[in-house]
Amino acid sequence: MKYIQTLEINEFLLEKSRKNYDAGLNLLIVKEEFKGLGIGGLLYNHFYDYLKEHQAENFYLFTDNSSDYQYYEHKGLSRVAEKKYYWEPGNNDTLEIYYLYEGTLNLSD
Repeated sequence: MKYIQTLEINEFLLEKSRKNYDAGLNLLIVKEEFKGLGIGGLLYNHFYDYLKEHQAENFYLFTDNSSDYQYYEHKGLSRVAEKKYYWEPGNNDTLEIYYLYEGTLNLSD
């Protein structure tokens, strides 16, 4: 059930942005014990290079407040939409904030 609700939230964020994107990244996760080893950066760079190879001019990326979303800001992405969601209404401990980020590619590099 949580997966379906997350998909609905992501769809809401895309609609809220009122933009069309050439590509998207729905999930980028590195297991906690492997964080800090550069694996996330390698995966992100591979994704970025793939988009450049296929002439994508822009892309979106979904994340949430339980992730290292500042990493995407460090990479130059911009947050364009967010939505708060309580998995148990009225229980602040179940709050998650979902984010939509966008990035552009410099195809002349």
